Amino acid sequence: MRLVQQSLGAQVLGASWDSTVAPLFYLSPMVMGDLPRRGGVPILFPQFAERGPLPKHGFARNLSWQCLAQIQDHRLSQSHYQLAIFPNLLSEWPHAASLDLWVQMSPSELIVRLRICNSGQTTFAWTGGLHPYWYVDELQEVRIVGVQHLPCEDRYLPQLKVESSPQLTLDRAAFERLYLAAPSLEFITKKRTIRLSCEGFCEWMIWNPGEQGASEVVDLPAGDWRHFVCIEPVIASKPHYLLPGECFEGSLRVAI
Repeated sequence: MRLVQQSLGAQVLGASWDSTVAPLFYLSPMVMGDLPRRGGVPILFPQFAERGPLPKHGFARNLSWQCLAQIQDHRLSQSHYQLAIFPNLLSEWPHAASLDLWVQMSPSELIVRLRICNSGQTTFAWTGGLHPYWYVDELQEVRIVGVQHLPCEDRYLPQLKVESSPQLTLDRAAFERLYLAAPSLEFITKKRTIRLSCEGFCEWMIWNPGEQGASEVVDLPAGDWRHFVCIEPVIASKPHYLLPGECFEGSLRVAI
């Protein structure tokens, strides 16, 4: 059992239960200076994607977090990272917040828990969540079960409002679909079934750049788009407001 995490963005870089099987997360071998790595589990805050005035996916993933605790042995791996955000860190976001990330890995599950507290004097709105890159041997063999009948928003099919597929599959085309609910899902490959559930976060985003889109991603080796799918627990369609002193907590649970 192995868990790898870095202080930049408190990003989980890798997790595996057994060195003889595939890793849980995809991680690009390309390192782009001091930028977050492509893969693992980046944290998105205080903005999801381009839904606001800030840089894409906000700034929490670009900041160094403080490691408060880290334990790793053959029975349990866990960590606790914290980030203090002060007013006017960016001119577009004049607020104060405290973020905590806990990761716990046992022989049968992995839990990632994010707490966001308004530590300032002004109310703020945010969108974001967790952005895991799930490793797969071959994208076109993946099936995702649990999204049928969910309302959705699709970047490439704006006319699509409800998911009709009992088992979602992806191909070479770019895919980006936000599901406006967050029931438990099953993520199925030829080698394993992973059960995903979340609390606090109210939507799932499913994304892959596709063959053509991947050619424009500078830190993604050719052909590696076939080796991951992002299934992300998020709050994206409507901002979540936090009054001074209020906190939000969201979690992702991964069971094998």
